[in-house]
Amino acid sequence: MDRNANNNKNVGFYNQLVDRLILEQTGNGEFGLSRKQEVVNTVSPYHKSNQLGKKANSFITMYAIELLFQINPSSPQVRNALNWFYGRISQEGYFTSDTTMSAEIEDLVSGKVITTKNTIKIFRHTASALASILLVDGANDISVKLIDNILSIQNHDGGWGATSLTQQQSELLTTAFTLKALTVRDVDYILDNGYSRIERTKKKLEIENAINRAINWFMEQSFNLSGLWYSDDVGEKNKAFYTGIILGMNSAIFGKQQYQDFTSRLISQLCTQSNNGVWLKDGVIDIDGSSRVLAALIKLRKYIDFNFDLLASRISLRNSIIDNSKGIDNLDPATLCFLVDIFSVDRDYDRQNKIVNVIVAILDNNKKVLGTGFILHNNNNKTLCITCRHLFKSNNQQPLYIKLDNGDVLNAKIIAGTEEQPNANSIANNDIAVLEIESNLNFVQSIKNNPETTQTYSLFGYGFSTNSRGKWIGNLKYIGAVGDGYVQYGTEEIVENGFSGSPIINSNQEIMGMAQSRKDRTLYVIPINTINNFLKKGDL
Repeated sequence: MDRNANNNKNVGFYNQLVDRLILEQTGNGEFGLSRKQEVVNTVSPYHKSNQLGKKANSFITMYAIELLFQINPSSPQVRNALNWFYGRISQEGYFTSDTTMSAEIEDLVSGKVITTKNTIKIFRHTASALASILLVDGANDISVKLIDNILSIQNHDGGWGATSLTQQQSELLTTAFTLKALTVRDVDYILDNGYSRIERTKKKLEIENAINRAINWFMEQSFNLSGLWYSDDVGEKNKAFYTGIILGMNSAIFGKQQYQDFTSRLISQLCTQSNNGVWLKDGVIDIDGSSRVLAALIKLRKYIDFNFDLLASRISLRNSIIDNSKGIDNLDPATLCFLVDIFSVDRDYDRQNKIVNVIVAILDNNKKVLGTGFILHNNNNKTLCITCRHLFKSNNQQPLYIKLDNGDVLNAKIIAGTEEQPNANSIANNDIAVLEIESNLNFVQSIKNNPETTQTYSLFGYGFSTNSRGKWIGNLKYIGAVGDGYVQYGTEEIVENGFSGSPIINSNQEIMGMAQSRKDRTLYVIPINTINNFLKKGDL
C-alpha cells in the first residue's frame, strides 16, 4: 500500500477519534465523565471515565479544548467546555467544584501556599482553567486574577506544589500544568490585553522570571534524577509517563533553541527505551506512558530533528490500545485525547503537504530570497505565481527564480505588476505582481479561494525568511479592514523578513489573502478578492 493510502486510512481513524471524543462531553460541558452512565471500569482496562471524571476532569477538559480549538476555534464544544471552567472559578480566582468556597481555597487565599493534597488538586484545576481561558479568550479580568494567584504561590525552588508531600510527585505535574498555563499565550499578548500600561513592565518581568525559574527547576530535577523525570513514590517505572507529559504539555518551551541540547538528550533516552514503538512497564505495554511520550515527540518534531519512526510507533500503539480495549467505544476520554493528539500528525501532514506545494520562495538573480509567493493556478500550460510587487525594485530585476518546497529551483519572469496601476482604486492594488514559471507544474494542485475575510476559522501563513527556510505562523486573528484596501490580522509571533507574498490560509485549506507588510504584531493582508480582480483585469 502506498504512503497516501496509509495516510488516508490514518486520517479516517483520526476523524473517528475526534467524533468519539466529542461524544464524551457531558451536558455540563466538561470532558472526563462518561456519557454512558452504564459503563463501568470492568468493561475495559482503558475505559476509566467514572474514575477519571472525579479525579482529573479539568485536565481532560483542558486537553480536549486545546485539540478541538485547533480544528475549529468557534465550535460549540470549545465554548461549552470553556463555560464549564468559567462557572467553577470562585470570586477569589481559584477553581472550585461548587459555588461555596472550600476550606482549601480559604487556605490558598490566606496563606498563599500549597500545603495539602486537596490544595494541590485545586491549584492544578486552576492552572488548567487558566490555560484554557487564555488560549480561547485571551486575557480578561478572570484570567488576570488567576495569573496573579499563580505567581504568588510559586515555591522558592521555582516549582509549584507542596514540598512536604512526596516532592517530585507534587511538584512535577503541578509545575507542568502551571508552566503550560503561563506560556499558552505570548507574554506581550497577555500584557497588552490584560493589564494597564503602568502595570506591564513590572508584570512582564514577574511572569518571565516565574517561567524561567520553573524551567530551571525542571532541568535541575532531570539532572538530579540522571535523566528522565519520575515520581519518588512510584519510582523509575513511570519515567515514560512523567517525561512524556511534561515534554508534551510544554513542547513549545522545551523545543526552543536554548534548550535543544537538554531536550535532545531526553528524547534520545526515551527512544532507546522504546520497544517496537511502545514503552513497557513490568513487561506489559504502558498505555499511559506510551501515549504521552508519542504525543510529546510528535509535538517536538517541528523543533528538534531526531531519528525515530513516529509512524510505526503510532500504528503499533493504536493497534495495541484498540485490540486490548475491544474497540474505540471503550476508550476513556484521556486515552482518546492522547490518540487524537498523536494522530493529528496525519491531519497536519495532509493539510500542510498540499499547501506547501503551492508556496514558493522568490529568488533574485543571485538566488537569494526576496520573499514568498504562491501558485494560484495552472493556465494554458503556464504556471502563474502571485507575490508582492514591492519585492522588485525595478523592471531590471531579471532573471528571477522560484524555489519549490522540494528544493527545485525554476526560472520565472514578471508578466504583470511591475508598474503602479494608474487607475488603481486602492494602495493594495498597487502591490500585486504576477510571475510566469517556465515549467508546467502539473503535480501542483490548485487550492480554493475564500473571500470571507472575517470568518472565525483558525488562520495561518507560510513564508520564507531570508535564510530560505519555510516557516509556519499560526493563530492569526481578524482585526478589521483599513481604508487603503488591506485587511489586518493580529499575530502573537514575530513575522520575519521574507514573508511578503505569503498566502493566508484557513483551516479549510482555502486562501484568504496575501501578506503584504507587518507592523509590530499586525499583518497587513491583501484580500483574495482584490487579487482575483487584478487577474481578471489583466486577462490572466
